[in-house]
Amino acid sequence: MASRSTASTSQTAPLNPTTNAQPLAEHSPLLASYDHWMLTLLDTIDRLKNMRIVKEPIQLPKIVVVGAQSSGKSSVLDSLAGGIGLSGKEAICTSVPVFIRLERNHLGVDSQFSVVVKEGPIPIEEADVAEMIFLAGLGVQDLSLVVKKAGVPDLTMVDFPGIGKDGVDGYWLRKKIMEQISQEESIILCAVSANKDFLESEAFRMCRDVDPGMERSILVVTKVDMTPDDLLRVAIAGIADIADLTYVLVRNSIGDETYAQGTEKERTLFENCDMLSGIHESNKGIQSLAQKVVRIQGAIITKSIQNILQQIHETISINMPNLNRPPQNAMRRALGLTKASLRKIIIEKKSIRSPYENQMKNWFARSTCQCQDKLKSKCDEIGNEKNFLDQEIEMLNEADTKKSSLKFSRVDYAFIKILDKKLDDIFSLLVDFVSGYLYGVTYAVKYVLSMHTADPHLLFTAKQAAENMIARMKEQTVAHLREAVEIERAVHITLNDAYQRIWDGYSAEKRDFLQKLNDNSQPGWVNCDRIGLVKVGHLRANTDEAELVFYLRWRIMSHWSVVRGRLVDNVTVDMVSSVKKLVEWEMECEILNKVLTEVNAASSSVSGDLSG
Repeated sequence: MASRSTASTSQTAPLNPTTNAQPLAEHSPLLASYDHWMLTLLDTIDRLKNMRIVKEPIQLPKIVVVGAQSSGKSSVLDSLAGGIGLSGKEAICTSVPVFIRLERNHLGVDSQFSVVVKEGPIPIEEADVAEMIFLAGLGVQDLSLVVKKAGVPDLTMVDFPGIGKDGVDGYWLRKKIMEQISQEESIILCAVSANKDFLESEAFRMCRDVDPGMERSILVVTKVDMTPDDLLRVAIAGIADIADLTYVLVRNSIGDETYAQGTEKERTLFENCDMLSGIHESNKGIQSLAQKVVRIQGAIITKSIQNILQQIHETISINMPNLNRPPQNAMRRALGLTKASLRKIIIEKKSIRSPYENQMKNWFARSTCQCQDKLKSKCDEIGNEKNFLDQEIEMLNEADTKKSSLKFSRVDYAFIKILDKKLDDIFSLLVDFVSGYLYGVTYAVKYVLSMHTADPHLLFTAKQAAENMIARMKEQTVAHLREAVEIERAVHITLNDAYQRIWDGYSAEKRDFLQKLNDNSQPGWVNCDRIGLVKVGHLRANTDEAELVFYLRWRIMSHWSVVRGRLVDNVTVDMVSSVKKLVEWEMECEILNKVLTEVNAASSSVSGDLSG
């Protein structure tokens, strides 16, 4: 009989190559059985929830254990969860349905247990779980236990009182059991003692009624260590005769045994018992049971995802024609109103009747003016040193130290170094200006979208699309600015008339400056027509190169006036042009495309996850 059992059960392949491995110490058997496939399914479910594509909540699988009184139901759940105190004392039996909500504690702090009653959660210790469930269950119809612990998956388990238990209304209990096991997301564990005929078990018959193919049901043969060999042999033979039956033989923890102690004793039993050692590894032990549970859990989740995928395809088919209709469509109407408002707020100069639009127009105008004023004041400060011509003198002296390696004159060297510093400064200022201006645009766009979009999901999608567009606009503008700055570094030529006009005044200004510099009767400050009031006292100690230094300053000043205006004008024009395109048509196209892309991406992602 034993050889027949071995041959029959060996046809059932393990769930994955790690079937025979013991669970990691920090993981419950359930969590240790989660492979890449299972984690991908759970991640897909999380993403579908976040996308809010389906209106009804997605129901995840739960474990429901049923069986006769003292068949080891609580002990099985306790072992699957890696020891949570459900089977603390042998004499205590479950008296009401207990809904156990496992919550994975990712922080790794101490485990937290609480019994939820009408008045609220009651914190308890793990050692007191079984007793507190018994006491709290007196006078109530069901009970909830919340377990926050490292090493357990996020999962719900339901522990029912034994069928036929004294003091429990049998009709009421059977009705409650049928309500739970009839749900498609329920994984049914039918616990039957090895010394009982499972075919005569009422729990087994109930499983067959709701799950004829036993696709989501597992027969858990308990207490194999407490069953005489002759009865155990009969039980194994009877199980092997049913082809479509998924089963696992387990040893139940006894009394105050810890989870680790029970696991070790179970391993020793299955290795040393002649009758049990011949059973295929995939059909014995809590870890094998956990892997079968996870396999059914994955099949249920896959089926749920397929149903969601079908809903997505149906939604696309139904709504695709609506997206191509004229502006009476809610989405296009909202975007049309948004475009009209933004055109008045950002682009046009007319007054606005709407108080909300007018309020935003005034705010945007103030924000833009602040950015422009800050840019102008900061640009005027670029290159302003404490003492007049100090920067030019410093760069000329630096050129002298590198005279042997210079490829051009010391004046050209100083000119390039000073210009590079000014370009670095104005690049940072213009990037700040772009950021500040686009912050105002972003705020205005989101404000107006909120005014005209009633649907929360559409509003969220529209704001996200707008933010992404403006972020890309900023990247493009900064990239164009960086390219323009690099061109200015490389090319020091201009045909701008402003350059010649400034340079025409050089000779007269130079004579005036040198005359006042060499006149020691003049104070330490002199007033030049073009440059203004400057400090020259420190220059009188170095008059030999005064004319060369002044020439360098005039050359930089003439060239910089053109470069600065060119960069600022280019950025301003680029910004205004880009924002106008955003308002007129880019934003509307982007949002409509994002809505369709989001739905299609969800559909493709789910299809890919399932095929993977």
